[in-house]
Amino acid sequence: MALRMLSRAPEVYLLHPDLQEVPKPVSVPGGSQPTAAQLQALENSAGGALQDVMKYRQDLGVADADHRPLWVHIEVPESAASIDTLAGQVSDADSGQVLSTFQAEAKPVVTGHVRGYDLTFPLGSGKYAWKVGGFNQGVMQFGLKGEIEIPEAPDGLVMSPIWLGLDAEKVDKPVLGMAYNFGAWHLDPLMGTKVPHDSQLSYFGYILNPTLEEGKDPKAKLSVTLRKDGKRLGRPLKMDLPLARVTDDVYLYANAINLKVLPPGACELEFKVSMPGSEQKAIHKIELELID
Repeated sequence: MALRMLSRAPEVYLLHPDLQEVPKPVSVPGGSQPTAAQLQALENSAGGALQDVMKYRQDLGVADADHRPLWVHIEVPESAASIDTLAGQVSDADSGQVLSTFQAEAKPVVTGHVRGYDLTFPLGSGKYAWKVGGFNQGVMQFGLKGEIEIPEAPDGLVMSPIWLGLDAEKVDKPVLGMAYNFGAWHLDPLMGTKVPHDSQLSYFGYILNPTLEEGKDPKAKLSVTLRKDGKRLGRPLKMDLPLARVTDDVYLYANAINLKVLPPGACELEFKVSMPGSEQKAIHKIELELID
């Protein structure tokens, strides 16, 4: 029986002569097993030709009320060498044990003068270390790493981070939990401080397990404060923020600010989102330089 079961197993789970252990599970949706050369490059290299021009960020995302995936966003200049493959691994942050690995086709989104790449790591609760490399024809162009702690499933209200960006694209088949997807929109998260004065700044977020008033449209409270040279300009903008139901326990908000109405130059924006009857708040402060 065991031999018959083994004969039907996918090839990835069969040991080849040059493998010393069973391959690890794949880290990201749509990925496959990385090559030994890719893993070796991740282990030994401090970077590559694009190391100094690459930017990245990590976020604790939302898949549903119980699961918080790791989201990673990477940007390189549009003029830089293209990336055809992303590969990496996820390890236990305490023991260093490799838990999963992956390689995946690099599918960029071009906005402005940069190419962006997103990765989604569905992880259970715990502390993790991760590594990702960007490859061009087998040569690693950049390497990045980080650590993240995924919390246990919440019992009560949870406010996600507030995500900001200048560009959001419609998604044909949205999937809850994929990196920087909000309903039918995919956001290119803001990575710098210099932004065109005539642009719109979009903001998105999730609210988990909210307590809603029966018979009333669900809504959160928004407060936006503008500061310049450390001084508040005018009163904070306060308004109701409509919530869109994603699942029974997950609600989404989205809106935008027209930056053209703000004075040019350097400023600070502070966003606060809260739910009526709760003292919890999602707060995001960002310094911007509005340029013509």
